[in-house]
Amino acid sequence: MKLALPSSEQNHYQTLKLLYCGCQVVHGNLEITHLHGQPDLSFLQGIVEVQGYALVAHVSVGMIPLDSLRIIRGSQLFNNSYALAVVDNTAAGAGLRTLRLRNLTEEQGRVCDPLCSGGCWGPGPRQCVSCSASQRGVECVEECHLYQGSDGSLCGVCHSECRPINGSASCHGPGPHQCAECLHLQDGGVCVSRCPSGVKEEQGTVWKYRNASGHCLSCNTNCTLSCTEMDERGCPVHSQTG
Repeated sequence: MKLALPSSEQNHYQTLKLLYCGCQVVHGNLEITHLHGQPDLSFLQGIVEVQGYALVAHVSVGMIPLDSLRIIRGSQLFNNSYALAVVDNTAAGAGLRTLRLRNLTEEQGRVCDPLCSGGCWGPGPRQCVSCSASQRGVECVEECHLYQGSDGSLCGVCHSECRPINGSASCHGPGPHQCAECLHLQDGGVCVSRCPSGVKEEQGTVWKYRNASGHCLSCNTNCTLSCTEMDERGCPVHSQTG
């Protein structure tokens, strides 16, 4: 069967149903191919074990319910390489939306990474169908340590002004005001690379200086230029009024 285009999609569907309906152990390969629209695929729910490979290809349906599948032994491999292959499942702007593998724990004699949920394509936390805890890019992780998304599972990237912290969340959102610690300086509640100097605001021009702890503080209101070396009034030694 493999990827060969069937002469009749309806006959092909009936063949798949005849092959897998009531089946718990597939002694050869599980090949789910060339399905479109909204066919009833509930006959796949009882499959627990595949002794060869599992192939899902050229399928554009809402969901493939392989809820009970636990083991893909891989006695035969698709293209001599894959125990589980998911290939070219898009058609005319549509495609396979959900491949439900809630109980897949072993593929080709290997156990999925503990951070995987719903099965895996291969060994390691980058080969998971979905993640049991959090996901950073394509990798499943135990904790984000950077930015945990609002849904509690997707990790984003902290602002460049946040200081990276190992073993803890470096920020609580993507903005410079959501850092746990600042990499350079802190201006109020915002992390910045340098203190504002000559910035126009509603109240006038703002001049600030860096103190010893890395916070930006306002210069004395009598100062007309930025202040770094202050006198007793808080004005720069070479730039003051009066």
